[in-house]
Amino acid sequence: AAAAAAGVGGSSSSSSAGAPNTATAAEMQAAIMKALGDLRGAVADMPEFITSVRTLLTFVGNVVGHPGEAKYRRVRLSNATFQTRLGRHNGGFAAMEAFGFRREGAGEEEALAMSEAAAQHPALPAMKALLEQAVPASAPAAPAA
Repeated sequence: AAAAAAGVGGSSSSSSAGAPNTATAAEMQAAIMKALGDLRGAVADMPEFITSVRTLLTFVGNVVGHPGEAKYRRVRLSNATFQTRLGRHNGGFAAMEAFGFRREGAGEEEALAMSEAAAQHPALPAMKALLEQAVPASAPAAPAA
């Protein structure tokens, strides 16, 4: 909700073409930073935060690497990895939404999806790089649950 209030993207009912993410790079960065702050406050310790951010990076990296492929732009809310590492924490959904993902569907089909147009946002690779800089590759992650 905070990401929407910050002007990040619009609602999309389709993950194929859909609405573009109309946020400026500065708006996107501000929404990401706020969501990460909320996420950091919600997790137990730094290793868990790093695991959450790396999970976010995986989903965003898939979109950046394959913007035209719908399967990389959709994460089911029932996805155990998403829920365990990111979705269950305050700030997890907001972080995904800050990058341009939007809720769609219902029940078992409920997902966070990014439209193809939003996946083409020119600031997306830079925001991913910013996130990578925030979490060093050599930092210890939380042990697998």
